[in-house]
Amino acid sequence: MALNDQYRYQLKQENLSLTKPRRIVFETIADNHGITMAQLTKKLIPTIHRASVYRTVATLEKYGIIKRVYTGWKYTLELSEAYDNQHHHHLHCTNCNKTIHTDHDINLERTIYDHGLKYGFVMSTHEVNIQGMCADCRNNP
Repeated sequence: MALNDQYRYQLKQENLSLTKPRRIVFETIADNHGITMAQLTKKLIPTIHRASVYRTVATLEKYGIIKRVYTGWKYTLELSEAYDNQHHHHLHCTNCNKTIHTDHDINLERTIYDHGLKYGFVMSTHEVNIQGMCADCRNNP
C-alpha cells in the first residue's frame, strides 16, 4: 500500500477527513525527515495558519501517524514506524544540533531485546538517541 493510501485509510478508520492541513503537514513531514516545529510552521505559513499546523500535528501524534524524537529538551517530528517502515536510531550532535539517522543493526536490536529479558521485561518498542559530537565538529573545532 502506498504511503498516501495508507494515510488516507487510517484517517478513514479513525473517522477523520483528509483536510488540506492534514495532507500538507503529513507530506511535509514525510519529505523532511526530522523537522522541527519551527521549521514546519515556517515552511507552511502562509499556506496554513500556525494554529492549524499545531492542531494537525497534535492529531497526527494522537493517532500514531507521526512521533516526536527528543534531543534533550528539544524535539523533531518524523513519521512513525508504521509509515516509515525503517526502524532506525538517532545520533545527535550537541555542538551543531545535527541528527544522523542510523541504519538498522540487527545485533544492536538483539542486544537491546536481550537486555530487557535479563530483567524479565519483554520489549514492545524502543528508541535510541545517542548524544555526542559528530565527525564534522570534531574535525573542525
